Amino acid sequence: MNTNQDKTREIILESHCLRFLFQEGDTTTKEVELKAGLDQLQRTFFHSKEPTEQEVENAINHIEEELTKTHGIANNNERLTCHLRIASELLTNGDQGVVSREQVEEIFNRYADYITGEPASILNIHFDQEQFVALLLIREVMYHLNFHEIELWSAQSMRQAA
Repeated sequence: MNTNQDKTREIILESHCLRFLFQEGDTTTKEVELKAGLDQLQRTFFHSKEPTEQEVENAINHIEEELTKTHGIANNNERLTCHLRIASELLTNGDQGVVSREQVEEIFNRYADYITGEPASILNIHFDQEQFVALLLIREVMYHLNFHEIELWSAQSMRQAA
């Protein structure tokens, strides 16, 4: 029997921090907070409505530093979940679902193309800085902590579960 089958890592993107809840079944066994919150990243790194390539690179470097200096947060055969509305709106059009790291990367690449000058209409995106920062955090967490997919919950499924 796989003892890690019910291990879940919930990622919580708060305004002031990035929080991980390590869960086994219904029990939270550990909580870790990193200095990489949605508002904090926007205020520190993005100084205009549309970020520059350098601002994005600086934010990525900060997130990477926070992730790599924190011990004990690498994936240990866990499921990664997120209950943030803007994440599900961006990655699953507001639905509940599982999104692969490759799908996250594809969406990030469209935003990166927009930042480098490609029109949003051609890329089929509506640029929103808060959504972009959430995408950036999810992308970096998945890549640096070795998660291959993330399970997103829609606002409707969260209400039904309550």
